[in-house]
Amino acid sequence: MKVRTGEKYDPSRKVEGPYWKTSTVESVHVPPCSVGYVNLITHVVDVEEARFEPRQGNKQARVLCPGIVKLHRCSDESKSIFTVMYVNIETEGVEIEEGRTMGEIIPCEAQNFTEEEDMGEEVNSQSTRENLYRVLDSKFPPKSKENEILQNLIHQYPRVFATQDDPLTVTPYYMCTHRQVDEDAVWRKPYPIPVKYHEDIKKQIRQLRAQGTIRPSQSPYNTPLVPVPKKDGGIRLCLDFRALNTKLKDDKYPLPNIKVILQQLGESKIFSCLDMYQGYHQVPLAEESMEKTAFTSPEGHWEFTALPFGIKTAPA
Repeated sequence: MKVRTGEKYDPSRKVEGPYWKTSTVESVHVPPCSVGYVNLITHVVDVEEARFEPRQGNKQARVLCPGIVKLHRCSDESKSIFTVMYVNIETEGVEIEEGRTMGEIIPCEAQNFTEEEDMGEEVNSQSTRENLYRVLDSKFPPKSKENEILQNLIHQYPRVFATQDDPLTVTPYYMCTHRQVDEDAVWRKPYPIPVKYHEDIKKQIRQLRAQGTIRPSQSPYNTPLVPVPKKDGGIRLCLDFRALNTKLKDDKYPLPNIKVILQQLGESKIFSCLDMYQGYHQVPLAEESMEKTAFTSPEGHWEFTALPFGIKTAPA
């Protein structure tokens, strides 16, 4: 799955109009070290999707997560309601009063994309649809009900899906930073690589560079490259980040309770499973963290611009 490219997420950025204020539907108690959801209300009624930005300087709003939200019309035709996630990593709870202004809603159509970007998106979307239709035809009979339903879904949300031939984008709402316990560069000698793997490694390096996941590097850091054979005869490029991981600070994040998640499923009977396409590579790295991911291949020295596999602070 992929998301539309845009400006990178900056928690200190100012919200640019047009935008509408949002407020809480009811009073909410956010427990310490917890993850959950809260309902907000706004006067936006003519859009289905919008970007939510928590209000800067609001102590209660700091626990709310920014992102794209789905708006639903209220019984009061002049208002819409939507749900956002809260994450409280503090040891104290947060009380949010009913009617409290918590942030702003910005319609997705109001985000600044150039005409050239929009045209490129449309071309990529059409190519993605055609590739996915071919996959569906190989899995389901062309005129079957399942095929028709899935084709309609792909036609409606072409930017959400990606195939192996599509360019990979990154999320504009989060940037990963690797914090080190000291300023010493971590360098490990490259491991010997069998000659029979060189061509395959070169091919994968070119692919990573073409999609913007890596770039040439002059970093003093180096992590050994490890080619791991796959069952189909190819190889998987892995990096031995063990030395670097000993120098990185932990990222503490309260995970949702699995029992609570299962309870929220209620009486649901149909479940969908979506697999992120190279999900780690859709998370951009902060500029100062890129040099720490440097590695050496037969074609040169490289560093990641997006989150690589195996880093200590990457999500499990």
